[in-house]
Formats: sequence, C-alpha cells, structure tokens
Amino acid sequence: MGANLYPAMNAFSRVACALFLSLFTVSACAAVPEVAVNSTMRAYQWHDGAQLRTVWLNPALWMEFNASEGSKASVLNAVPAASVMSEQGDVRYWKVPESDLIPRTTAVLSEVFHVAPDPSAPALSLPGNVLITLQSGWDLKTVNAWFAAHRLKPVKQLDMSGNVWVIQSPPGLASLTLANQLAETAGVVNASPNWWRPAALK
Repeated sequence: MGANLYPAMNAFSRVACALFLSLFTVSACAAVPEVAVNSTMRAYQWHDGAQLRTVWLNPALWMEFNASEGSKASVLNAVPAASVMSEQGDVRYWKVPESDLIPRTTAVLSEVFHVAPDPSAPALSLPGNVLITLQSGWDLKTVNAWFAAHRLKPVKQLDMSGNVWVIQSPPGLASLTLANQLAETAGVVNASPNWWRPAALK
C-alpha cells in the first residue's frame, strides 16, 4: 500500500485500505454523501471511525480488477472511445470520456478517486466489499441474525479483537454507498469501504 492516505487515519481504516478481497454483489440503498466543489471532480465522503473524510471522483478514469482479454473487449464494446492507460498484473487502468456513469459490462470496474481535488493526487479505487465492526458483546448467533435481517452476506471474520467482518458488496461507488449506510446503522461500531491504492497511475 505504501504511505498512509491520510496522516490521522485510524487503525480500523488502515486495515480497510490494506484489504483487497474477492468481489461480490449485494444491494445498497442509501445515497453517498456528496460535497460540492468547483471542479469536474465531484467530492464524496466516507466514515473513518467517528470522522468523515473526503475523496474526489475523477470522471476520466476507471480501474478494472480481475482484468482479462474478454473483459477488455466488453469495455471497448460498451465505450469505444475508452483506452487502456496501463496494466499492473490483473488490474487495468482506463482513460475514458468524462462521465460519472460506468456502463454494464462483464468487467469489474470501479471509479477512480483522489485524496484531493487534483488528478495528480494519490489515487484510490474500490474493488468491492466493506469492512465493519459490530458490537463487541455480540455472539455469533446474534451476528448471523443481524446479517440476515440486513440481507448482508459475510465474506470472513478478521483475526482481530472485536467483531470485525468483511461483507460482500459490488465494486465502486456502490460499496461506498453501502459502507456509509452501515455506518449509520444500529449495532455497527465502524464501517469503511475496502479502499485499494495502486502503486502508481501513469
């Protein structure tokens, strides 16, 4: 991951940023908090424990996870003007016509965000899943009942003190939406999207 994205980021969110897990699908209802800025880069907020932090969406970039030749063809079929900037393993960086809308494709795509309203600022993306901490006194039966009541599917319980879980979510803004929704839900101590930071955007 490299240096912390925010100097005062708490331990919970540092774990969230280090996770890069398998991608799943789940519904999310609440809107992502949005902050108006005088820029084509729209600002969004997320919960870092008790603190709200801001990231800025870059409308000209997408990040693709689990990239393949088939998914590349799917993106180009949906957006012929898109072009590959670079590839790092199974992660592909796309330059696209400025838009906040990611089309339906077979590719696993996320918006690209920056930690400041500047496209040269460190970049982040969301491969999917949300990290949550539930009430420490809850036993497994209570936790599973809570998941069922909220129609959430756990991926795994992390080997940490407390009820810390990874739950399934789609990539991109949908996972940010779900994390913010859960942060305001009774029984949740912390909820953060699974931020992923590339080595570099070139």
